[in-house]
Amino acid sequence: MKSKILFIESLIALSAIIAGCDDVNSLHQKYLDEGPRIYLGKPDSVIVKSGYKQIRLIWENNADVKITETLITYNFDRDSILIPFNRKKDGRQKDSLTLALEPGDYIFDIRNLNSSRNLRSLPVTGLNGKSYGDNYQLLLETRKFTTSIEKNTLTIKWDYSVPYNCSHSIIRYVDRSQNPHQQVTRLIPNEEIKTTIAGVEIGDIIEVTSAYKPEQFFIDFIESPFMSIKIDFSSGLIDHTKCTQYIGIPYDNTTQHSGAYRFKNMFDGNTNTIWISSSPDVDPTNGGNAQNNYSFPLSFTVDLSSEIMLTHLEYIGWEELSQAPKKFEIWGTNKIEEGKPNSYWATTIPGAWQEDWSKLADCESHGDHQAGFKFEINPDKKNVRYLRILVYELFKPIPGNIRVGISELMLYKPDLVAIIE
Repeated sequence: MKSKILFIESLIALSAIIAGCDDVNSLHQKYLDEGPRIYLGKPDSVIVKSGYKQIRLIWENNADVKITETLITYNFDRDSILIPFNRKKDGRQKDSLTLALEPGDYIFDIRNLNSSRNLRSLPVTGLNGKSYGDNYQLLLETRKFTTSIEKNTLTIKWDYSVPYNCSHSIIRYVDRSQNPHQQVTRLIPNEEIKTTIAGVEIGDIIEVTSAYKPEQFFIDFIESPFMSIKIDFSSGLIDHTKCTQYIGIPYDNTTQHSGAYRFKNMFDGNTNTIWISSSPDVDPTNGGNAQNNYSFPLSFTVDLSSEIMLTHLEYIGWEELSQAPKKFEIWGTNKIEEGKPNSYWATTIPGAWQEDWSKLADCESHGDHQAGFKFEINPDKKNVRYLRILVYELFKPIPGNIRVGISELMLYKPDLVAIIE
C-alpha cells in the first residue's frame, strides 16, 4: 500500500514539472516565433548644448548603412522631430539639430530609424538641456565705461572691474574709414582698458554689450542688454583769441570810448574788462555812425579769422546792463565785398549788402539778466567768417549818446558729445 502511494506522488510531481516547462516557454515563445531581432546602430557621443531660446543636439552615427533617419523626442514624448540622415562618407559621421524652444528645461531621447521605419536603434535617453530666455538675459551686466570725444575720435575707457563670468565685451558701429561704410563688430577683451573709434559723426550710434557663457557647452554667447552711445552735439566756445574787429565797413562804429574800453576786451574772458564804443564815431572818412546821422542802428563787425558754423551767441553787459544791447540783428558772410560805395553798406535804409549776407538771427533781450543773455542763431547751419551786428535798442541808453557797452561777447560752435543711453 505504501509503495502505491509513493508511485502516485511521483506521477503528480512529474506532471507538475511538465506543466511548469510549458509555462516558461510561453513567456518567450512569441519572441522565438518572431525570429532574430535586428537593431540599428544607435547615436553615439551625444552632446546637448543649451542656448538663448534654443538647444542644439550633436551626435555621431556609426557605419551602419541602414540608418536613414534620427528620431528625437522631448516633452515626455509629446513632441518629436525626424531628421534625415545623409551619409557622406564611410564610417562614423556627425549630425546635429538646433531647436528654437521657449525658455525652460528639456529632456530628450534620441534613436535611429531605417527607411521603412521597421528597424530602430536602442534609444539614448535622459539627455538634459536648457533654453535660456529674456529673464536670464536681464540679469547680465554690461561692463561699465566712460566716453570722451576729441577731433571726431570717440574714446571708450573701460572700467577695471569686469563682471563675474563675463567672457568679453562687444561694440557695433558704422566704420567710416571704409568706402563704402561698413557695419562692424569688435570684440573687446577684458584686459583692454581703452578703445578708440575714429571718424564719428553726429547721429552715429555705437552699441555696447558684454558676452557670457552660462554653461560649458553653451551655444555661442548670450549678450547682456545693450547700451547705446549716441553721437550728438552741444555748443562749445570758439577760440575767441582769434576774434578781431573788422574796420573796413562804412557805417560801422570802429572806435572805442577810450583806450581802457577796447574792442578786444569782449573776447578776453574777463567780465571786469569792457568794450564801449565811441559816442558817436564822428569820423566818416574812417567809417562811423556819423554816416547815419548819429542814430540807431549802431553796427560793428567781428572777424572770426576762419569760417565757422556758429550755433549760439551770448553776451554779458556791464554796470547793471548800462548801454547793453536789448534788440539787435546778426548777419554773417564768408566774403566782404570791397570797393563798394558807402550806400551799399547803409543800415538805416537797408543797403544792398544784405543781399550778399545771411541773416543769422533777430535777437531781443528780456528781463534784467545781469549774468548774460544767450541766443540760438544760424538756423541754416552756414559757415561764416564775418559777423555784422546791428543794435537797434539798448537796455539803459545815455541820452544823446549812440554807443554800446558789452563786457563779454561769446560765440559757440557745435561740439560732438557722446550720450550714453
